[in-house]
Amino acid sequence: HEGSIFSLNLCHRWPPGCLDLLVDPAIRLSEDALGNFKVSFLQTDGRFDQAHRINEAEAAQVLQILNEIEETPGRMLPRVVIAGFTREQRNLLASYIDRIKRAELPGAEKIRQLERNGLRIVHPGELPGVHADILIVSLTYGPVNIKGDLPDTIEEINHPAVVRDLRLLSGRVLQGLFVVNSIPEFFFNKENLQHTIKSGKGFSYLVHYLAYAKSLSCQDSADQGIVVDSLRKSIFAERQQQNIEKETEGLMYDRIAEFLNKHYPGDR
Repeated sequence: HEGSIFSLNLCHRWPPGCLDLLVDPAIRLSEDALGNFKVSFLQTDGRFDQAHRINEAEAAQVLQILNEIEETPGRMLPRVVIAGFTREQRNLLASYIDRIKRAELPGAEKIRQLERNGLRIVHPGELPGVHADILIVSLTYGPVNIKGDLPDTIEEINHPAVVRDLRLLSGRVLQGLFVVNSIPEFFFNKENLQHTIKSGKGFSYLVHYLAYAKSLSCQDSADQGIVVDSLRKSIFAERQQQNIEKETEGLMYDRIAEFLNKHYPGDR
């Protein structure tokens, strides 16, 4: 994709999937970025267990990825970090890995080798200060029934703390990124991206993140450009709304001051 700023290959200053940097029109990717990392997007379509806040299909997919991790050219295993998007998913992944080791199931020795090289299982909020060669993300949320309805708790993605966690996920410096996802593709296909801003800042950022990771995985530079352009428009719309709210708030205070001056003149 020569000449495109939306390249599959980025250098270490532009981590894979990092939308915060790519929405800046001034950023251009350097030629020496080629070949530095790989993004893999895995649409798992697992069911989200609302009661326990876990996704067992995604956990199984993460274990399969772990088993397929290969040595580096220097005959060393990379440092791997697994991020479960809910704390319950993080705990489920940790329990699965512990069970494999205790029962000496297939993959137990591989897990021990990865642990010696720094394998960690975290929640996104625990990522600051954690460095990885490979990040495996289990986004956890997904449909709760056969109709594909998302859980009511999906609204929590719009909480500022969760938006922060999403930004942490997209800003890791890596050699490789695996995104394991169960949110139906309908929500992040390029035709629907612009409508997601109505569902809240966090959800909009999440579906843009998914769409961008998928386009990177497919090496589709045209779709990468569409996703980034859509995110820029969403950010612009959000800022416009914030300006309107500030102006409305300013008018309200002006009217209150005018009322007080009119009906309660003098010192108060």
